[in-house]
Amino acid sequence: MTRRTKFRHDVERIKMELKQEKKINALANDEEIMFIIVGQGQVVTNDGIQMAIGDALQIDQQHSSDIKIS
Repeated sequence: MTRRTKFRHDVERIKMELKQEKKINALANDEEIMFIIVGQGQVVTNDGIQMAIGDALQIDQQHSSDIKIS
C-alpha cells in the first residue's frame, strides 16, 4: 500500500467514525419536519440538521402513512 493509498484509507476511516446517526422522533411530538435543498447535494431540515450526499433518511414503518411529500 502506497503512502497516498494509506492516507485515503485513513481519511475514509475517519469520515466513517465521525458520521453519526441522528434519530428524529418528530411524529411523536406532532412536529413537522421540512427538508430544504440548500445546494447541490445538501439538505437542511428546519430544525438545523444538515444532510449531505450519502446520508440516508429512514422512516419508521408504523408512521409511514403520516408522511406527506409536496
